[in-house]
Amino acid sequence: MKAAHLILSILIGATASVAGAQPVEFPTRAVHIIVPFSAGGGADLLARTLGAKLTQTWGQPVVVENKPGAGSNIAAEYVAKSTADGYTLLLASTANSINHSLYPQLNYDMRRDFLPVVLIGETSQILITNHRLAVSDVDGLIRLLKSNPDKYSYSSSGNGSQPHLAAELFKHMTGTSMTHVPYKGAAPAMNDLLADHVQISFGTAPAVMGHIKSGSVKALGVSGKNRIAQLPDVPTLHEAGVPGYEASGYIGLVVPAATPADVVEKLYRDTSAILDGESVKRTLSDAGFEIRTAPSEDYRRLIDDEIRKWAAVVDASGARID
Repeated sequence: MKAAHLILSILIGATASVAGAQPVEFPTRAVHIIVPFSAGGGADLLARTLGAKLTQTWGQPVVVENKPGAGSNIAAEYVAKSTADGYTLLLASTANSINHSLYPQLNYDMRRDFLPVVLIGETSQILITNHRLAVSDVDGLIRLLKSNPDKYSYSSSGNGSQPHLAAELFKHMTGTSMTHVPYKGAAPAMNDLLADHVQISFGTAPAVMGHIKSGSVKALGVSGKNRIAQLPDVPTLHEAGVPGYEASGYIGLVVPAATPADVVEKLYRDTSAILDGESVKRTLSDAGFEIRTAPSEDYRRLIDDEIRKWAAVVDASGARID
């Protein structure tokens, strides 16, 4: 009898072990990717490109929802308070790291309330001018600004946005001064640059790439550590005469912090496989994204580093949003 009980226990244990080794059944219904920006922009393109491929992979719909507002905080808070089951993801960006310092009070914490799934890649800021400004390179712009303090204006997609802080970092590192004119989004910031209401702007690569390629604006430098593939002849700002300048941004997927590890692993594995595809790489590269995937722990360290880095820039710029 004891032998029978022993055999039964072994069989139950073996069955449980096999069951535990089964792949997670996910997803079994629609998955939602929450985008903190308006439809039609670079982040929206990325989410919809990824969502369409994930729909094919999973046989379940992936719904992209745009929830812009409050510098991406509306979308972040929505996802932070969602059920931690992997069915609601946030397309997170450097804006979320900036907001830690920019806003005196947030209803979420990027490090405590989210679990990174996958780093998708980087976006550089591009320093651009309209054609009425008589400069052709960064050195010439610096000389012009130093000779005419506060005479010229630059646009950004909003107070406290990454383009705003990239410009403030540029001013700080070059000892120049120009007037900030914030807009509600990248499109109106670009419109007033083209109309010469402002002369200079920093913009994310996906937001300004089309205007650069059409020749309607001049690209003087990129903010990342490396030149970007779409603009191989445009130097980094470090190369162009601002030693040590670096202000690239990240973009990736995060989920509520208590999401099961096996679900996070499947999300990472399937998303990474799609991002490794040549057609997806080409689509996103043409839009200005530099695809560089990384798993959860690497992405978490990057978020921590970005929070510290941008806190210093926010402090130096004096930017605050009540």
